[in-house]
Amino acid sequence: MKKTKDLARLLQISVLLLVALSACLSFGCEVGQDKEAAETLAARIHTQMRSRDFAGVYNQSASGFRTVSEAEFVSDMTEIQNKLGQITDVKAVAYQTGLDTKAGRTHTLIFAVRYDRGRVRETLVFVRGDNNEMQLWRLGIEPIN
Repeated sequence: MKKTKDLARLLQISVLLLVALSACLSFGCEVGQDKEAAETLAARIHTQMRSRDFAGVYNQSASGFRTVSEAEFVSDMTEIQNKLGQITDVKAVAYQTGLDTKAGRTHTLIFAVRYDRGRVRETLVFVRGDNNEMQLWRLGIEPIN
């Protein structure tokens, strides 16, 4: 009788471990896919920024990104590019995933961006929108001296 109970308990533990391992592997794959989607979107955004398609960046972003008007965003981005010149180099520095109470799972990519006349640290934060597409949620630009 004791052997049967021990065997049943061992089986329960094994099943729980298998379920936990499966969940971890599934979560890891999902984060990997989300990171790739964020990197692909970041490349598109950098292409749009090089061509000064700031309205495109704005209109394809998550609704939470649009806390200012399109005209204001385009004006601010144009001012930055007029001051610094054309983007000449973009290097990925870091990636981080997290949770935000408003946006859910976030994917943050940090870049060192070189312009003709300066360098910036750029932070792009992405979320999955209502249509499950990765979208820009935050954009931060800090000058590097």
